[in-house]
Amino acid sequence: FAPTNAALAALLDGNEQFLTPPYQAHLAHLLRFHAVAGSVYSDDLVDGMLVNTSTNEGTEEPIMINVGDGVTVMGESFNLSTVIEADIAAENGVVHVVDTVFLPTALTESLLTIAESIEGFENIGRLLSVSNAESILQAENRTIFAPGDTAFGNLDNAVFARVGANETLVEVILNNHVFDGIYPASSLYDGMVLPTIDGVDHTVEISENGTVTVAGAVVEQTDNVASNGIAHVIAEVLIPDGALDVEDDDDDDENETPPPTGSAGAVVSGLVAMVVALL
Repeated sequence: FAPTNAALAALLDGNEQFLTPPYQAHLAHLLRFHAVAGSVYSDDLVDGMLVNTSTNEGTEEPIMINVGDGVTVMGESFNLSTVIEADIAAENGVVHVVDTVFLPTALTESLLTIAESIEGFENIGRLLSVSNAESILQAENRTIFAPGDTAFGNLDNAVFARVGANETLVEVILNNHVFDGIYPASSLYDGMVLPTIDGVDHTVEISENGTVTVAGAVVEQTDNVASNGIAHVIAEVLIPDGALDVEDDDDDDENETPPPTGSAGAVVSGLVAMVVALL
């Protein structure tokens, strides 16, 4: 489903950042949200049909096809988009031209929403709920290397409970995973040094087999985009040196967080131009 040049121009008016290198993953996500698997011609469309897009599995809800006097498409985060030209055959598929851009939900939600609601990040959400650290993930232009629930599951239960009962400790540890600036996977290189928002330097290493680590933690998933930044998933919780020396809050028993889950056991030349920006 290819938006017209006018539709793309309307999106980019005030959102020119999508054509800059830090936003390559955002642009890729936006483009994939307009693509579906297979050659689906207009005769194949059925009213009420739900279609999965080519975005990372589980990151977006399906789009809905409405068939009446014409064909329209709607999604969770965008209103009706009308197919104004259908069945343009291509060597590797088929193109339907639409009059508006399909806006993915991910580009309307902050990193905080991802941390609180996306499957696999339950423990970060629980820690945020007992702290005042939400603003860290609401600020603009942020990258987080976020430990998933399996990483938290590998922590000693006593350590996790102590962290969850201490707002200061939550913030110190969370800050150790957050960076100013947007760093998609394509921007990372071996030996790159990234300073956290607390000024702690973490080094990126890329092995000969392509494994990426940050501060020694393996990067398991990349390029989960949000309106204010990007999230990558890492296999370990990065606890700063000396962080556990922070004194416990007086009301630890009242705020104590349960043990972590996840024990040891993501035609239209304007469109072409956006694709070229990814290369």
